[in-house]
Amino acid sequence: MAYSKRRSASQRAITRGKIIKLQKSGLISGKINPDKAPSNYVKNQFYKYRSVISGKAAAVKLSNAAKAKEIRAKIGEGGQGRVVVIPREKGEKFRVENDTIKSTRTQYGQRIEKTVGDKFTAPRSGEKVYYTLPHRKRGLGKLKRKTFSSFDEMLFYLEKYEIEFEDIEDYIEVERFKEGSRRQKQVQGEYRAAVRRLKRNRKRKSKR
Repeated sequence: MAYSKRRSASQRAITRGKIIKLQKSGLISGKINPDKAPSNYVKNQFYKYRSVISGKAAAVKLSNAAKAKEIRAKIGEGGQGRVVVIPREKGEKFRVENDTIKSTRTQYGQRIEKTVGDKFTAPRSGEKVYYTLPHRKRGLGKLKRKTFSSFDEMLFYLEKYEIEFEDIEDYIEVERFKEGSRRQKQVQGEYRAAVRRLKRNRKRKSKR
């Protein structure tokens, strides 16, 4: 019986923490009492924003609901009101400057900067730039998030899928690494592996 009570108290604490986190993120009303049993609506929000609760995504507030809605339509990760849900790397911290979403994190001994809506300035000396297209709807289907190791490669992809660059320019994520760093080599290795898999798949299909 004592174990059951401890477990029940622990579960209530976890639920309370989820409610408070979503309230602070602006994803549910602050009027909801975190000490009461969650309603079905609140439980649905737990599932809907599970990535925010787990820390795999961040809830970022913009200046107004109209701007947030515009960005959500391009990024496709959810949110409501003035809040936009953004995929998050471990240790990544977001900030908003004039409704431009930026982030920083420290990994592999270096400071990594990322901007949603970077104006595609040329890489600085000793710097490597990667570009990520956000998850987005396309007709009845969806295009997954995809990262490119060069600007030209990204443009080729956009042309292939007939995506207008101007429609997504302000929502492309730009991430900058030191040339030759462990992180840069890791991303480059992942990219090359993906290309090899793609070539193998194409080769198999051509033989059918």
